[in-house]
Amino acid sequence: MNRKKALKILKEYFNESEIKEICFELEIDYENLAHNNKADLARELIVYLQNRDRLEDLEKVICEKRPHLCKGYARKNMPKENVKTKIEEVIKLIKEDRIELAMTQLEILLNDVGNDEHREPIIQNKAQYNRLKKDVISNTITREQANTEKARITRNMLGIIDSIQS
Repeated sequence: MNRKKALKILKEYFNESEIKEICFELEIDYENLAHNNKADLARELIVYLQNRDRLEDLEKVICEKRPHLCKGYARKNMPKENVKTKIEEVIKLIKEDRIELAMTQLEILLNDVGNDEHREPIIQNKAQYNRLKKDVISNTITREQANTEKARITRNMLGIIDSIQS
């Protein structure tokens, strides 16, 4: 991970308290890093680590805390039981007819296991579901058509889940 990417990740996905925790884990006294805000702290931490040839240490901590940000990391490190539990949660959401949330959770799971193969189908499913919601609200389709489309989207999601499990 280069320093530009590390800075972007720290600024966008971590709060100041979490960055201080990262400093602690890396055995760095954050008070010795000149900073007035989160962005300063993130930048100074990266400079400090780069000057000591320790950016890989930062990458490891980032990937442990936010595996979806590190392609391939979670796949190697996520226990199969966690994947199974997350899949069960997605299936439960589908059964509860909470399709939108199920799609979001499935997308997170795909990120966590480093599965880029199904990213595009999930994005397409989300777009189709959003169009479906608009069509239902504007009464441009019948309830039967909406249920048929929703069932197709659900089948697509279950197919993706099957491929993750195999």
